[in-house]
Amino acid sequence: MRISRSLGLNVPLVVSVLTFTPFANARTIAVDSDGPADFTTIQAAIDTSADDDTVIVRPGTYTGHGNRDIDFKGKAITVRSIDHNDLGAIIKLIAG
Repeated sequence: MRISRSLGLNVPLVVSVLTFTPFANARTIAVDSDGPADFTTIQAAIDTSADDDTVIVRPGTYTGHGNRDIDFKGKAITVRSIDHNDLGAIIKLIAG
């Protein structure tokens, strides 16, 4: 603690800033095939996402171009159902 006092640093504040800064720019992107959302296809949402973003898929049936053979393009993102307890939706997405 002597070092932090002599430098005038607030150690908990510095640790908090360094811990949460990478996530400050993370976005949540909504997908809804039938209504108002950021995108109507899963692939379009993934294409515009960046690392640490979350793509939330609203309930519906997603078929056709942009909803099959999904390519994450090596991005470190989360794609999930709007209901985070709906494991069935995630399994369907993975199974294609």
